[in-house]
Amino acid sequence: MNYLIFIPARSGSKGVKNKNLKLLKKKPLISYTLKIAKKISKKIKSDIFISTDSKKILNYCKNEIKIGNYLRPKNLANDSSTILDTISHSLEYLNKLKKNYDSIIVLQPTSPARKFKELYSAIKVYERKKLVSLVSVCLTREHPNEIIRLKKNNFEYLIKPTKFKQRQQYKKYFFIDGDFYITNLNFLKKNKTLLSEKKTWPFITKKTWPIDIDYLEDFKVAENFI
Repeated sequence: MNYLIFIPARSGSKGVKNKNLKLLKKKPLISYTLKIAKKISKKIKSDIFISTDSKKILNYCKNEIKIGNYLRPKNLANDSSTILDTISHSLEYLNKLKKNYDSIIVLQPTSPARKFKELYSAIKVYERKKLVSLVSVCLTREHPNEIIRLKKNNFEYLIKPTKFKQRQQYKKYFFIDGDFYITNLNFLKKNKTLLSEKKTWPFITKKTWPIDIDYLEDFKVAENFI
């Protein structure tokens, strides 16, 4: 199996300016993802690819790992750009360099608390079960039974409870935590998605608090889990 370890790291962000290079415990946010990527690349046949529109991010990554000079076009680095368009453009670029892969591992820098052992275990599950898609999930903190939709003068439940129970009696629900996505490239090209309800294997991580950094407050939370 030949993997592309794909790290999307655009410069723009609504919540935090230059988020990927902002310091988290005295290290740039993206450094935590680079560290995991480097460790994984020593265990599996793979290349690490940074998709960024920023020369600052690219140059920082070059000091950490051996990568090329790819810069993402600006039209693929705005708020309306999709991860699928970004991946597709990168694959076209790599194809011209005669680089071909079986599967892609997407590691978002906004999830700095992912664990190497969990990611490596997930790769082994993906290979052993001959999966076409896998995603990391964790137990949800906010249970769907307690989520409401506000109306004019009252509210309605998002999921109407049949009867009230103590939280300990609730069914277990899981959250796609963003730690990693592993997808077969043929599946990705055919279905235009990383995930499928019927095809994607949920890999349960042990985290109790999903870290997905979008705002300054998220950096403060993340400091407790790094």
